[in-house]
Amino acid sequence: MDIQNLILYVFDVVMLVAFARMLLVSNTVKIETKVGNKMKWMIPVLFLAIAVIGFVRYEGVFRIVQFIVPIILGVMYYFMKSGLSDEGIVMMGSLIKFHKAGQVMLSRSDNSIYFVRNKIQTALFFEEDQFDEVRNFLKEHSVKSDYLKKI
Repeated sequence: MDIQNLILYVFDVVMLVAFARMLLVSNTVKIETKVGNKMKWMIPVLFLAIAVIGFVRYEGVFRIVQFIVPIILGVMYYFMKSGLSDEGIVMMGSLIKFHKAGQVMLSRSDNSIYFVRNKIQTALFFEEDQFDEVRNFLKEHSVKSDYLKKI
């Protein structure tokens, strides 16, 4: 086994662990945003193309690993969600807790939620028919957070 193969094995393990953690976080989503789900199949297809290239290019056990791992990553990516959870706002497996997001603003004009992420104004978009559900969820959460601040 040469150093290049070892580096790719380590990279595969790191990616699998990172995607698994992101998938666990995205499973906490209560209200999933529907925006962007129409083209969500493109990234898994890209992972499949990488898997096919790995299958054709490499040999032996490394060939099998470089074929299976990208397929697993593509499937994991496909099942990641964005939306609102009880803990905060989830964007593709990344959780921004409500207290770190600061003031969350709901916009009816473009059907989005605006909040601060890493000192940058960020938006999470949703479909028009989800507006009332999102508003009720945020209203329910704001009551909880105000209650927790008093304790």
